[in-house]
Amino acid sequence: MITLAGQPLLLPDSDGELLRWQEAFQAARQYDLFAEPATIRSSHNATNYESTGVGLPIGNYADPPEPRINTLYWPTGATRWARGYFMATGLQLPAIIKKSSSYSTAVDLKIANIDGTSGLTIKVFVLPPRPIAVPGSTAVSNLYLIPVVDERYFWNHQYGIVDLSGDPAVTWSELFDDLMTNSGASAANSGSIAPEDAYLVPDKIELQRRYENVALLLDAVCLSTGYRFVTKFDGKHTPEKPADSQAIIDDRNDTTFESIAGGQAFSSFAAAATLTTFNKYKHGRPLESRDVYTKSVALSVSGIKSRAGTVHVVQSSLLADYSTGSLGNGSACDDLATQIEADYAAWAKNSYDTTIAGVSDSLIPCGHDDSILITFGAQRYNDEKGEYEYEATTRVKSYPLNFGVEQQLSQDPYIRVVSHFQDAIPAEDVDAGTSGDFYFYDETGTALILDENDDPKRFEVHNEWGPDLKEDPLSGTGANYDRVRVHWQEETEKWEIVKVKNLPRRGKTSGAVTGGSGTVKVYDDSTEITGYTVGVTSFGDVDDDKWVIYDWINGHWEIVSAEC
Repeated sequence: MITLAGQPLLLPDSDGELLRWQEAFQAARQYDLFAEPATIRSSHNATNYESTGVGLPIGNYADPPEPRINTLYWPTGATRWARGYFMATGLQLPAIIKKSSSYSTAVDLKIANIDGTSGLTIKVFVLPPRPIAVPGSTAVSNLYLIPVVDERYFWNHQYGIVDLSGDPAVTWSELFDDLMTNSGASAANSGSIAPEDAYLVPDKIELQRRYENVALLLDAVCLSTGYRFVTKFDGKHTPEKPADSQAIIDDRNDTTFESIAGGQAFSSFAAAATLTTFNKYKHGRPLESRDVYTKSVALSVSGIKSRAGTVHVVQSSLLADYSTGSLGNGSACDDLATQIEADYAAWAKNSYDTTIAGVSDSLIPCGHDDSILITFGAQRYNDEKGEYEYEATTRVKSYPLNFGVEQQLSQDPYIRVVSHFQDAIPAEDVDAGTSGDFYFYDETGTALILDENDDPKRFEVHNEWGPDLKEDPLSGTGANYDRVRVHWQEETEKWEIVKVKNLPRRGKTSGAVTGGSGTVKVYDDSTEITGYTVGVTSFGDVDDDKWVIYDWINGHWEIVSAEC
């Protein structure tokens, strides 16, 4: 028996009249109520980096089965949703509509086994019914199709706003919780994640998204951290690690089901190794050469078949830091690659396609399941056997053998990617024609970018043309007199000064300028910067303690005008 919102639903007639009529005029397999989510194919899923990113991870999920009356398809993944097709008469319809017209609350779909064993209660939402035939026209008149879904269906129309700017870095757990809030799911039905430390933090650039589909982002977070998104029959959204799911699989193996078809494969199959790639980075910039650091890890789980030489490639957004000329964060890259392999192998461990008689509340959806398909038949008594035949079957199968993603969106919280042009101040004295360390301003233009110790982060800059620059002559006021504009030169992989902000400058002579050369005291507006003087040239003599305007011209400071 099947009930929806307390109303008994119809099972197909045993002589097949409904099926014959549908095949002749409107086959159920051609209902096409649902299409692939448009967001899967959106160009917005591409990278947010200028040219070196990886984009959002999108799983290559299996297609859903063809629609069929009295079936319920229950997949895993945030971008997929349950799809059920049931029947009711015109007399039953008003009561079903009344109890399910509000999409804020799920209703119960109850399935009772005909032999009296425990059944199953599933939380679903009822979409607008539609007539199966024109009323009064045929023997199957007054029948209506009742489509049902779970809450994930509505995420087709929910967006997420992800703001990862600022410090400290947002954690994976915080990001997932924010997205679940964006989805509209209740707190009671929203699980959480706690990824392994090797997954670091979300990439601030790839996951900085505005008005993107929330289901796509939830899957991206799970697939980037070794999780799979699972919605249980009671409507609870429960992301699972491989170990969480394996515990459910082990419980299933200890439970007696009446299997009638399929079973566990003799072994699983996976690539012989994973290869994780990390784009190289120097001084705040991913290298547009697309040169990468790679880490290969051999398959670590026994009992999985593989072909020698096969490799599953994962492109991580974690940047390999070569700012010092050698790899500075090799441990973080290698730890992440090792964790990616461990999760890849653990998810590949189980391969199955099993059909059992009836339904069971012991068959709980888990992360290893691609989907569960419940199919209902007619209630018939078998005189020869002296018992009822089963009115339902449950088919549960694992993910496709080649399921996977090729993108992963971790980042080191203290690796900062900055634009081609930056405002900076010297972290040390840097003469013309030399290189030295500079502090860069963040996107606000007023605060400096910090390192892992909360100190200003140093970036190497080449001062090709000058002028000679001093370390923080204004003593940390944030309005450094020698503030410059720098530009990243991709050809040389260096930062170059392209503009000194306050040129020409105003100062006073320190002693008379005679014979074409002398010294000028540097001023910030009308205030002398103590101890800061520069040597100048002049085409004329200038008395002591006179205001002058001077500029950096042809590699030296030169007075361009003077107070009379």
